[in-house]
Amino acid sequence: MQATQTQTSQDASGYAVFAAGDSGAMHVTAHEMLDSGKFEDGHRQLGAWLHGRTGEGSDWVHLQWHMAVFELALGYWDEAHERFLEHILPAAIHTDEALTDAPAMLWRLSLAAPRPVKLPWEPVSETALRNIDDVSDPYIEVHGLLALAGAR
Repeated sequence: MQATQTQTSQDASGYAVFAAGDSGAMHVTAHEMLDSGKFEDGHRQLGAWLHGRTGEGSDWVHLQWHMAVFELALGYWDEAHERFLEHILPAAIHTDEALTDAPAMLWRLSLAAPRPVKLPWEPVSETALRNIDDVSDPYIEVHGLLALAGAR
């Protein structure tokens, strides 16, 4: 399946997903693969798209989140953990561009951990606390609560 350029799209639940430009087209493809359970295909396609690219911002962080989800689904916990530490956690510490991705991935890593591991909940919960009064989107608010619960 090729990533196609589109401006609007929804995931399987009907939630709007970013879809503009090359990264948006890849995001739509990642959702299609995730929503249909095609984890190997998603891992291969998104991995090929990410290879040799660099990026920043919430779109980049979210594509890294999708790649980590594919890695977890395929049993590559260490790779997903490293991707979190390299791409998602720095955004969660230094920006507000991982308000949903960081807590969601920490919970996935926690639940799938092959061994006891200490995960960096504190900086993610600090970002959630810093933003708690400024967030007006229930989806982001719930993820903030997930960050706080994980850090307890």
